[in-house]
Amino acid sequence: SIAGTSMWSTLRAALAVVLAVNGKVLRGISGPFGPYGSDFPCSPWRETESEHLQLLRGNPLITEAYPCFALDTSPDATKFPLWGDLKPEHVHPAVEYVTTRSSIELAMVEATEEPEWDRIAVPYEKLYEPYRRLMMMITHKSKVSSTKEWRKEVSKARPMLVKFRQRLSQSQDLYGAFKELSVNSTVRSQLNTAQKRIVDRKVQHFELGGVGLRGANRTQFNKLELE
Repeated sequence: SIAGTSMWSTLRAALAVVLAVNGKVLRGISGPFGPYGSDFPCSPWRETESEHLQLLRGNPLITEAYPCFALDTSPDATKFPLWGDLKPEHVHPAVEYVTTRSSIELAMVEATEEPEWDRIAVPYEKLYEPYRRLMMMITHKSKVSSTKEWRKEVSKARPMLVKFRQRLSQSQDLYGAFKELSVNSTVRSQLNTAQKRIVDRKVQHFELGGVGLRGANRTQFNKLELE
């Protein structure tokens, strides 16, 4: 696990720089890890075997969220989560890392000016996938093999998870981009049937997530989700 505020602050600062200068992490290529390419999103880290990288690779939640961090990235090795290695102390650093990294990537997608499928929908899925995989691990573990220590760590990390989901689902920029893909006849005509369906469901997701709420209504909505 990542121990110490100074260590995490250093990693977070380095991460921000790496993502800022490596726009390719949002594009990726097709590869063995679902929507990720074989280098996505780890290629910047492969330049050095840093202490931070070793700490990330030692956390099963992080290697599940980002399979390319695993020491063994063969299909057989990454097929199933490492449930036996998962410990309560892995929860907080993994949640902090995934939500921080995904938030930085989200800001990069929000800065995109062209409402195109490859510039909006594809990067959106890539930044959301680690969060989805992380939540799958935490939720499953909580249901089938929960302990007092595990529940305590999940409870401590829950505000970060909820706030990231709110940040994502209430993004005005992303909502506007998906809305443009949905209603602009010229842009929509370039989408296939499956893409149109995905776009329409994303628009609905944003609306149900409170993107249209303002002021006190949004504050109350978000507060209730945290309770």
